Amino acid sequence: MVTARPLPDDGQPMYLRVAQDLRAQIVAGILSPDASLPAEDDMARGYAVSRDTLRAALAVLRHEGLIATSRGHRARIRAEPHRQAVPLPRQATAIARMPTQAERRHLGLAEGVPVLDIGGQILPADRYRVIAHSESP
Repeated sequence: MVTARPLPDDGQPMYLRVAQDLRAQIVAGILSPDASLPAEDDMARGYAVSRDTLRAALAVLRHEGLIATSRGHRARIRAEPHRQAVPLPRQATAIARMPTQAERRHLGLAEGVPVLDIGGQILPADRYRVIAHSESP
């Protein structure tokens, strides 16, 4: 369960402090994959912030790919999926980047999930990993 409490002032905007606190709980395993976060009103009250500030913090985490949100549902912690190995062809380069809106729709990507561009082939980075020729899958 989320430990939401008023945070000390460290000079950063409050929404970034809330995002950092939630991120730390996710990374530490306190918030487990696929777990739902409490209601926004409850978290805002626990952090002693406005609902808009909490939503800004959640937007940061959504853009980082740590949580998934959908209208009418509580935010949930994204699970780390199994990634299929894709060999990097000789002389090819792999570039990680954020997808265009058209790529996001076509690949069914959640906000915050990057893509891998391997010689023009676009793959969702949350489902694939690139391996060099000397590695085995």
